[in-house]
Amino acid sequence: MADATKDDFTFDPDPTVLTVEVDSPFDGVTVQTLINGVREYEDELDNLDRPPLITATGKDVIVPAVEFVGIVLTMVNGWTVSFAARGGPGYESMVVKSGNLIGEAGANPITPTAFTQVQIRQSQAPTLVEPGGLKVGQFIALK
Repeated sequence: MADATKDDFTFDPDPTVLTVEVDSPFDGVTVQTLINGVREYEDELDNLDRPPLITATGKDVIVPAVEFVGIVLTMVNGWTVSFAARGGPGYESMVVKSGNLIGEAGANPITPTAFTQVQIRQSQAPTLVEPGGLKVGQFIALK
């Protein structure tokens, strides 16, 4: 499984499409990478007057320098995410991971494409834990 980087997206601002497409051959993307790629697109001079594609929240501190609230990315203003269509005849599994991806007002944040099956690995209580975990004093302070 190869994950996309912030430079591996194609944006289609056509009002009938509004899609952030994960380029082929990538079959995975993290929510943070999606945010980074979209923010770079939004920051381009030609796109500064367009409505935003996303809202993002998270990374609030739970335990200083150790644990943070997970990321929630909401696709807004009609935008969705898709993966580049595959040639078939079998379906290929794609994944959005490491955070929550949701659509505005309950809309599906994924646009289907040929011969792809997309799994969004959501979390009910997402948290980000830094390597090293809790120190004894921090653990006791939580009790």
